[in-house]
Order: sequence, then structure tokens, then C-alpha cells
Amino acid sequence: MSDPSFPPAPAVPFTFPGDSVMAARMRAHDWAGTPLGVPERWPQSLRTAVGLTLSGAFPTALLWGQDFTPLFNDACLDMIGERHAGTLGRGLPRSWPELWAVFGPQFQGVRRGETFRFTDQRLPLSPRGGTQEAYVTLGFSPVHDESGAVGGVLVTVLDTTTEVHARRQLQEQRIELEARSRSLALIEQFVQAPTADRTAGALIRHLQQLLLEYLPAGHMAYYERSGGGWHVRSLVSAGGADDQSGSGHDTLPHDTAHLRIPLETGEPHYPGRPDGPAQANPHAAMLPLRWASEVRGIFGFVADGPDALTPRHRNILEAAVRSLGLALGREHREGEARADANAALLASRSRLHFALEAAGLGAWELDTRTQVATRTLRHDEIFGYPQGHPAWTYQTFLNHVLPEDRAEVDRKYSAALERGDTWDFQCRIRRVDGEVRWIWARGQTMDGGDGASNHVLGLIQDVTGPRLAEANIAELNTHLEMRVRERTRALKDANDELEAFAYSVSHDLRTPLRHIAGFTQLLHKHLGHTTDPKAARYLAVVQDAVQRMDRLLEAMLNLSRTAQLPLRTGPVDLNHLTEEARAALATETDGRPVQWQIGPLPQVTGDPTMLRQVLVNLLSNALKYSSKQDTALIELWAEEQPDSWKVVVRDNGVGFDPRYAERLFGVFQRLHRQDDFEGTGVGLANVRRIVVRHGGEVSATARPGEGATFSFTLPKLP
Repeated sequence: MSDPSFPPAPAVPFTFPGDSVMAARMRAHDWAGTPLGVPERWPQSLRTAVGLTLSGAFPTALLWGQDFTPLFNDACLDMIGERHAGTLGRGLPRSWPELWAVFGPQFQGVRRGETFRFTDQRLPLSPRGGTQEAYVTLGFSPVHDESGAVGGVLVTVLDTTTEVHARRQLQEQRIELEARSRSLALIEQFVQAPTADRTAGALIRHLQQLLLEYLPAGHMAYYERSGGGWHVRSLVSAGGADDQSGSGHDTLPHDTAHLRIPLETGEPHYPGRPDGPAQANPHAAMLPLRWASEVRGIFGFVADGPDALTPRHRNILEAAVRSLGLALGREHREGEARADANAALLASRSRLHFALEAAGLGAWELDTRTQVATRTLRHDEIFGYPQGHPAWTYQTFLNHVLPEDRAEVDRKYSAALERGDTWDFQCRIRRVDGEVRWIWARGQTMDGGDGASNHVLGLIQDVTGPRLAEANIAELNTHLEMRVRERTRALKDANDELEAFAYSVSHDLRTPLRHIAGFTQLLHKHLGHTTDPKAARYLAVVQDAVQRMDRLLEAMLNLSRTAQLPLRTGPVDLNHLTEEARAALATETDGRPVQWQIGPLPQVTGDPTMLRQVLVNLLSNALKYSSKQDTALIELWAEEQPDSWKVVVRDNGVGFDPRYAERLFGVFQRLHRQDDFEGTGVGLANVRRIVVRHGGEVSATARPGEGATFSFTLPKLP
């Protein structure tokens, strides 16, 4: 079926231009049964208009023919959602009747050559399947066909929803700000009112009178629960004030709705007029008045005329009642504080007396203009007055101070008075009975209001005991320091003698040992082949014992040298030292499968010669105790700590009982039989001595049959 609004055109192939979503849908649509007919017979004017519509960057729709068949571009999809699917190829009156009901006359007018513009038009749109309120600015323009007649309507759409909502929000904010400004003015007037009566009834009545200037004509009442109902405690109206006592007002039932609701919810309640829906046209306000942590009553307002309470009026009421609650709460707290003031003062004085008594303190107050103390506590007792001194003055106190301390005390007291400052001193006094005691005194000058320091508060305490204790402690410390120095010197001398003795013994024992070894060899050579097997075995045992003894003496000499040699510290590359240590142990790895796993090692501070000995001893130890494994695994790595490096050596050898780990670093301490593993028991002791001299620590962990791990720490480079 073709549209009779224009004559049939010759069949010319037509492809909807572009790669947009709507172009693809139009190409896929079957137009044969639509009022527009097949696209091959569309007039050029329609084809041009469709091409312009599809290529438009803004939402554009083309309504063509007598049936106003709609054609949209992609920009319309976000606005109308999937609604376009039901309009494609169908006239607008049938596919979108609600839109036609609004703009049908205007579309007809465009067919007569008119143009229309609608600004911020409210439309119900359904993007992505939902319906929302949207605002658009629409333009309706005629599109002419080849005959010059109007063949269609071009609809341009500008989404102004954001702008409309922004203007609406600004208007609401302006109204709210105006209401807040009015509320602040009211609250300021209420707070600053020079009224002497700050009782609850007076404050409530005062606020009611102020609110008459800010609200429509009406009357205000304050309700409190009493007995089985509600009583009006204060009633004020625009025409004048009613009786405040409440005796002339009716009592309302306990379940009166407009009072019960705000009491139960704790929120303002705005009843509507009797002839309208609640909350829709509120002419009354019932607000809970909360103070001292509970709702104490209901502050009500009822408008006399037909005008409803606007949001501005409600904001003013809510702010005013909140301010009233704060004021009443403050008055309540201050009243309670005043009621407790006397009891608190008495209790405070009692506690002060107890604290001063427990601490052995005396207290005094002094008027600096008269130099007479107005009050003293335990003052007489400290100075030895059995019955109390008749009148204490500053001069009375100064006369008790020993002459050699008096000038310094008077200087500090006078300087503190001049600066309006505190003073703190200790001095000696002579009591009434003649005993000399040490006292501590502290005072604070107080400003009398005219800038002059005319009042003094002070504390005094007998500190004779602590002073004597301090003197005794100082004497004991001096004696202890002298004894520590003597013991340190004696220990150093004994240590030096012990090191010298060990070196001498080790060195001097080697001479007779060499004689035994030499004569044993000569005896073996002299006997020659005549030696019987038993004698030869005895000679071999003597030679082995001599060699073991020589190794022990050599180890003792090395241990002694380690303690005596000075440390020549500097930067040390542990990677380089490790390679030197492995080279020194080459004979111990010949013919053995050994797997080395050595991680990157840092530079540290230390003596390179001594640290090389540490690595040689630990690696040799690991090789020795892993010698019974098919393949020895020796691991070496470093772990960074905040102020040092931790170097770790681990093997897969026989391990040891961890209960005896600390014994390993003692001299001649061994955890395995000599027949199983040779050794002197000095190597690990030497390791500990070297590491400790470098400021580090050594440790060892193991389990029998599961290998052993030795570690030591060294300081980082500065």
C-alpha cells in the first residue's frame, strides 16, 4: 500500500545510507505493507530527508505522509528506548497514540506549512524499558516534496531534563536558604532576648510570641501529658494571649492522633485539612519538643485561614523548636549543676583535706597586699606549732628559713610576684623545736582582675626523708662506680694473664711433643723389620696421639691469637671471601660429590682476615658432617635485617640434638665421637669469638639426621 500524498515514483534502488543501528533496521524492515511502500519507489525528497535524518548528530525524527509514519535516527534511541520498534512503518496515531493526543493538532498544522517550537515540554519517555519524567525542547518544521507540497514533518529534539531539574533544584535551594535565613533570624532573636525568667514555661511562651511574626495567622499551643490525657500549658494566638496556666483549657484524650503520632515517632507531624488528604495540604504542625534526652511535650500550630503551611514555614517551625529544646536542655543542665554545686564544693573540700593529709602536703592562700595568709592547711604541723600560729605572713615563713637559704628563697618569690608567674624551690627551715628540716614549696600568683597579682596559692611539703635518701643514694652510686672500675680492671688483668698463659702453654708444650714424635720415629726406624706387630701398633698409637695433641695445641694458639690480634676493620666483600674459603677447602672436596648453592652476599664492615677464618671454619664444619651423604649439599646465603646482615650456612649432614646447641660454641665441646668425625672442638669457639668481637651474634639449629644450620650477624656498612 502506497501513500496517496505523492504520486508513485519509478522503481529506483535505494539503500538506507550509513552504518547506524537505525539504518540497519530500516534496511531489514519489510516496507511493502506500510503506507510508504517499498523504498525503491520512494520519491527523492523522502530519500533525501531520510538520509539527513539518519546522519544527524542530534535526536531527529521524520514523520512522512498522510499517516505521519515515523523514521528515527540513532540519537533518539537513548531517549525513547525500545518504543521505536513498534513505530517502524506504522503511522504515529496508531503506534504512539499518547504522543499524538498531545501534538496531533500541531503536526496537522505543519502539513499546512506552519512551524512550531515547544520549550521544556514534559514528556513520558521509556529509555531502556523504563518510564521516567523527561523534558525536551521540540521543533516541528515542514519538509516539502517534489511538487512543492508539504510531504512530512521534521521533528528536532533537544533533551533539557538536566537543565530543568537543575533550575528546579536551585529554586528549591533558594526557598530552603530563605527559610533557613528566616529561621536563623528568629533563633537569634530568641536566644539574645534579655529575659530574666529562663524557666521552661517562660521560654516556650516567648518563642510562641516570636513565631507570630513569621507564620500565617493562627494560634499556637504547647501540650504536656498529665494523668490520662494532654493538657495545654501555653496558648498564644494572633489576636492575643490566652491564659497560660492551663486551667481554662480542655484536656485532650491520651490517644489524640495529632499528638500521639509525633510523641511515638519523635518526628514532626503535619496533619492535612479535614476535607483533603493528610500531608497533601497541611494547615497544622505538631512538633515534638525534646530536651534532657526525651520528648517532654508537643509544640503545636494551627493556621486559621485557608492558606497551607509552606515548606519555608515548616523549616522555620522545626528550627525554632530544635532551638527551644537546646535552650531548655541547657537550662535543665545548669539547674542541676547549680543544685549540686554546694554538695560538690563540700565534697571537694573534704577530698582536698584527705589528699593533702595522705600526701603530707600543706596548703595556704596569701593576700599579697597585706602579706597575711587567709587560710592554711597542715601548715602549722610542718613548722612544729602544736596549737596553731595565730596569723601566718610571708615574713613568718621567711623567719623560719635558714639564713644561708633565705636570700635565694626571697629572690625567687619576689621575681614570681613581679612576673605573675609560678615558683618552685627547696630550702631548709628551722622548726619551733629547733630541728632543721628540708621543705619543698610551690606557689602560683593569681590575677586580681586589674592586672596586678594580689593573690597567691601555694603548697608546702616536708621532704627531709627524700633528701637524705638522695644523699645516701649518691654516696652509694659513687662507691659502686669505684667498685665497678676496680672489678673491670682486675677482670682485664686476669683475662690478659689467661690469654698469655694459654699462648705460653700451647707454645711451650710443642717442644716436648716434637721430642716424643722424633724419638718415636727413631725407635720405629731402629727396630726396623724386627719389630713385632704389637710393638708396631703401640708406636702407631703414640704417633697418632702426638699428631692429635699437636692439632689441639695449634687450635689453642689460633684461639689465643684471635683474642690478642687487633681488629683491622673496613669494607669486606663476602662474595670474594667465600671464594677464597672454598679454594682453601679444595682438598676436603677432592673425590667427593658436593653441591654448592651460594646466594648473593653483601658487603659488610669487619676484619677480612678474621671473617675469612669464620667462613673457612663453618664451611669445613659443613663438609665434615655431610661426608657420609651420597652428595653433600652446602647452602650459603644472607638475609637483610634493619641494622645488620645475617649470614646462614646449612648442610644436609648428620645434624645434632638441638638441646645441646649452645655447647657447640664452647672450647673443646663436641657432640659426636672422635672416631666418627675428627676435630679439635675449637673451631666453632673461634667463630663465636670473632663474631662477638665484630658486634654480632652466632646461633645454630638442627635435628638429628636432618642436617644443621649455623648463622652469624655482622653490622651493615655505615
